Order: sequence, then structure tokens, then C-alpha cells
Amino acid sequence: MNEYEGLSAEELRTTLRRLRGDLQDLEETFNFNLTHTQAHLARSAVVEHETELNEYREKIVRVLEALNRLGQPEEQSGNA
Repeated sequence: MNEYEGLSAEELRTTLRRLRGDLQDLEETFNFNLTHTQAHLARSAVVEHETELNEYREKIVRVLEALNRLGQPEEQSGNA
């Protein structure tokens, strides 16, 4: 059982939208920092950012799994 099991389908969809938005913001910020700044990012910082992105991706998968268990598959408008 994961932390999303007790939520309703609507709560899960809201959580999914929030997680996807947060992930998109993090990806955009990370990509901007990598490609548009003169700053050098230490390998440890890159690994930390990648870890954070992966954690968001894993949360999205768990929300999708919880929706499927409720018989409420994701709406067709988005992807993990």
C-alpha cells in the first residue's frame, strides 16, 4: 500500500496534476540551468537534481496505480 491509497479518484487526479506541474517546473529549471547559464554544476548537484526528478516520476506512477485500482484510469489528456 502506498501513501495515495486512501484518496478518492478526484483527490488522486488533483494530486496527479500537481505532481506533473511540479515535475515540469523542475525539469524546465534544471534544463535552463544546464543549457543557458555559465555556471558550472557539480556532478553531485546534477545527481541530486536527477534524483529529485526521479522521485516525482515515481510518485506519479504510484498515483496512476492507485487510480487504476479504483477502476478510475487516467483521463486521456496526460502521460506519466
